[in-house]
Amino acid sequence: MTRSSQTTSPLLKMSLCISSLIGIVLLKFGFIFILIAILPSLVAYFIDRDAQKSAFRIVLLCNLAALMPYVLPMLNAAANMQPYDVMTLMSDPIVWLVVYSGAAAGWSLIFLCSYIARFLVILYCEYQINRLERFQNKLVIEWGERVNQAQEDK
Repeated sequence: MTRSSQTTSPLLKMSLCISSLIGIVLLKFGFIFILIAILPSLVAYFIDRDAQKSAFRIVLLCNLAALMPYVLPMLNAAANMQPYDVMTLMSDPIVWLVVYSGAAAGWSLIFLCSYIARFLVILYCEYQINRLERFQNKLVIEWGERVNQAQEDK
């Protein structure tokens, strides 16, 4: 049994089932559209080995951000009990390009942020090294070479 299946609570499973049923009743084919649109997020959930599922969260949020312009009119129509033609959305390749590009942006964030963070940490460490070397040089000028010798004698 994996760690993620041990931490899943019955309350979470129940709320997921209830929200899925509400989505099916209100959105009908729109629910299928949303399920197909968030497939990259579902894949990220299953391949993310982190206990907090941080990669999954990033991909899901980017995926949902790209999905929102298409889902909000659908939800508005469902709230007003008006029909909404989901088939035009599902047949438009630009919609799928935008939605899956959102998930790709999430994966790009995951991979690029580690390099950016590494660069910033290296930059900070080099700054600290230079600052300490300048401080050491000031001490040598003020106290003489015996400051360096005291460190070497130990």
